[in-house]
Amino acid sequence: MTRLPFSGPVLPFALGVLAAFAMCTTVSAEAPHGGVRSNHPAQTLRADGYSVLLNASGLGPFRGSHGGINMAIGLDFDNPSHEEGLSLFLAHGTKLGIGFGGAVEVMRGGRDAVEGTLAIGAGRGPVSFGYAHHFHSSNIDAGATGISSGELSFTLRPARWIGLSGTVRNLGAPARGDSVVRRRYSWGLGLRSPLSQIEAEFMLSHLEGGTAVAPLWTHGVLAWRHPAGFRIFAGARSAVGGGLTARFSVDAGIEISAGNAVASASYGNHVSRSGRESGFTASLEILTPANPQSGTMRDTLLKIDLSGDVRDAPQNRLLGVDTPSFLDLLHDIHQVATTDEMGGVYVVLSGLRAGPAQLWELRQALDAVRDAGKLVVCYLNRATVRDLYIADAADWVAVPPTFYALETGIGITRTYLGDLLHDLSIEAQFVKIGDYKTSPEQYTNSAASPEADEQTLAYMNTFWEELVSGFGRNRPIGPLASEETLLDAPLTAEALQSSGFVDFIGYEDELSDTLEDHFGRRLGVSSRVGGNHRDLSWGNEPTIAVLHVNGSIVIGTNGRNLLSRTAMTGSRSIESAVDSILADSSVRGVIVRVDSPGGSAIGSDEMHRALSRLAEGKPTVVSMGDAAASGGYYVAAIDAPVLAAPTTMTGSIGIYAGTFGLDAMLAAVGVNRDRVAIGGPDDLYTGVNWSERDREAVQAAIEASYALFLQRVGDARGMSTEDVDALAQGRIWSGSAAVENGLVDEIGGFIDAWARLTDDLPERIQRRLRIRHYPRSGALSIPNMVLARAVARIEEESGALHVAERVLDAVGMQPWAESVGTLLSAAPGTPMAHVDVIFDGL
Repeated sequence: MTRLPFSGPVLPFALGVLAAFAMCTTVSAEAPHGGVRSNHPAQTLRADGYSVLLNASGLGPFRGSHGGINMAIGLDFDNPSHEEGLSLFLAHGTKLGIGFGGAVEVMRGGRDAVEGTLAIGAGRGPVSFGYAHHFHSSNIDAGATGISSGELSFTLRPARWIGLSGTVRNLGAPARGDSVVRRRYSWGLGLRSPLSQIEAEFMLSHLEGGTAVAPLWTHGVLAWRHPAGFRIFAGARSAVGGGLTARFSVDAGIEISAGNAVASASYGNHVSRSGRESGFTASLEILTPANPQSGTMRDTLLKIDLSGDVRDAPQNRLLGVDTPSFLDLLHDIHQVATTDEMGGVYVVLSGLRAGPAQLWELRQALDAVRDAGKLVVCYLNRATVRDLYIADAADWVAVPPTFYALETGIGITRTYLGDLLHDLSIEAQFVKIGDYKTSPEQYTNSAASPEADEQTLAYMNTFWEELVSGFGRNRPIGPLASEETLLDAPLTAEALQSSGFVDFIGYEDELSDTLEDHFGRRLGVSSRVGGNHRDLSWGNEPTIAVLHVNGSIVIGTNGRNLLSRTAMTGSRSIESAVDSILADSSVRGVIVRVDSPGGSAIGSDEMHRALSRLAEGKPTVVSMGDAAASGGYYVAAIDAPVLAAPTTMTGSIGIYAGTFGLDAMLAAVGVNRDRVAIGGPDDLYTGVNWSERDREAVQAAIEASYALFLQRVGDARGMSTEDVDALAQGRIWSGSAAVENGLVDEIGGFIDAWARLTDDLPERIQRRLRIRHYPRSGALSIPNMVLARAVARIEEESGALHVAERVLDAVGMQPWAESVGTLLSAAPGTPMAHVDVIFDGL
């Protein structure tokens, strides 16, 4: 866990407490005996029920219930070690940051003793304290029977990767007869790697009084966690000084987790002046799904930075890891809302350009966090209407003094090249099916057709209605709204604060103190959900596969449109991903996430076949993103539930084909071509002007493809082709309209699709589920890798593509660039300077 950048002097204060505690007492724990040898001596890193025996302050950040049994057996049965025996513990941690528990240890050997322990711990933020009381009885030393002693402990965890601890045991040095219980002090320093694969702890202990007993002990523990579900650990302990200077012990073992059970075993050797001893230690622990190792998260918020575009699929990086995706972010927010791992979400918004469906899903996820009784805190650096719509989900909103919001409306820019192409003597030759299949109009028309206006305005009204319903649902907007607009522009920080929409005007480094004053407790942030998990299992982790159909659909493998920098999904990549998913026994279900306006008819049909096989072999749900139109709808027409956001653009069941006749333009510059052919149409897509016969041939081809499209949809939706045709004609529908007319099953987003697949799974499986994205990274060919590296170099050093994208967007030609870019590179290695047969929903 990391603190907010504005969380104030928590670390200096905590270190001051640490120093004062050390001066007053010093540190850690041993009763009249040395305790039963354990597989888990790391007192700083553990925050679970075993803390009853190690360090009671670990009960403060503990959540849930945890019980276990630990047994140590020596191989020298004639001379048993003092550390042999049996220990049992049981503890429970509450949401209030208070944990309690008890333990019993039965020792054999030179003491034949029994010790009982009652412990309580409390934690707030990175600091926790604990107290334990021990009751001792011995069959051999009657004078020690009835002695009881106390133990104070603390733990400081200023960050997820480091922890400090201290204990002082046997307070008051109780004595009875000749038996004197010496006070023991101990320090601990624990370290973790960023993802908690490696843990290390060093401990230093000191025992007061007596020369026959070593006054100083050192102890080190190192553990390595494997994602497959096991942990390997090793430790060493050495006595320094006193009469046991030669004493030294080492041990190593393995821990395996399976659901709620954790089993571990180790073997160790002990060397002293009296000889060598060896023995085994084994333990079995049972824990609840409350993640007992998560640490104190009640006052920790998951930090989310949202600016610019957000993408459903992870972005591949050459020679690096994938970037987090929008769907991973939704899943993290869902975990915050449905588990006890964190106390809420901290959202930083700065010009978010999420799509209509993404905005709706994000708002639903944040509303769920607030409905669960957790906090949603928002900081608005700068904003459009999209940012304000998301900020309305917050319990507390802040802005900087320089804040303003100008863009408080929505719009779609449409570009028409008909007049330009006419002036250039280029003939746009297109045929289509469906009155509402208006995509070719960008090449043939100089303005929008009535059909284009009708469906565009209908879709935009759905989006606008969602934005309107979102404002004022949670935050007051007061005088900001007018009769003409949802929000008057420009909106300043003062205007938002006057309306009640904003709670605080200031800088981010001021928020910690302000939030503490407002909510009455110190809040920290973490970029990851939860803390250190011990819920790993033996074998592959159960997985929900997310199969992405993202961007334009092409034949071949995945790529990227170099003009618009948008993704292209290849049919071969989907087929390969489906084969991998079907062969993977760890995949418990599949979410087919469609965010595509369409593309190649052949590529769409190949994907449809692959996804049909997938739905037959694995539980599958289709989740539509911002667009699942035309070819994007075609691939979703499988035997699986289909969910869409109210603002999803879907439908557009139609088809068109075309090319550009260049004969007149070439003749104008002195280039003359003629064509000699035998038989039917030939070379339709080489820039020649179509004859009427050519046009009729292309029309017949798209009619056959359209009939297949209607059949695919009818089979999937249980409708006749006539009923589908009535809804088709190339018309786009919003997700809410598509639910009403039967093209979509229900309103829902990615999290709803997740719930459909996981609600019936056992809780022990749900707790361990992971997301795995497909198609997987690393499938780039060598030429594509070289090209991608060159593009990345251009982007990093000159920003040329970024500038080009912004220029095209500013003049309203970004959609055209995306369309032309798709045509010119419809499949890697297969350039196309034409529109063959294409399902395009825009």
